[in-house]
Amino acid sequence: MSLDLVVLGNDGRPERDVQIGVHQHARLMELVNARGASLFQRLHDYYEDALFEVSDLEALAEEGRSLAGLAGDDTELMQILEGVLTLVAFAKEKGKPIEALAD
Repeated sequence: MSLDLVVLGNDGRPERDVQIGVHQHARLMELVNARGASLFQRLHDYYEDALFEVSDLEALAEEGRSLAGLAGDDTELMQILEGVLTLVAFAKEKGKPIEALAD
């Protein structure tokens, strides 16, 4: 089971995704809480869906870069944050929101 951040295609299937496991989610939320990253707070409940509108994406990227600066040598967490930043760039290019789907 994972929390999947996705950009959905016109057919409703994911075009791109980032999967976050339960342990990675716990570490991510520690950073989010320490940094006060309000958009990433939407992911606080691992078992609940969330939505990042197109208008949220630039600020989400800023928060992601800030969190990456705090991740230190946690390579798994850095991979997730880099994946989120890549997903944000893709979503912005497509003009689509990012959905967090509790899988």
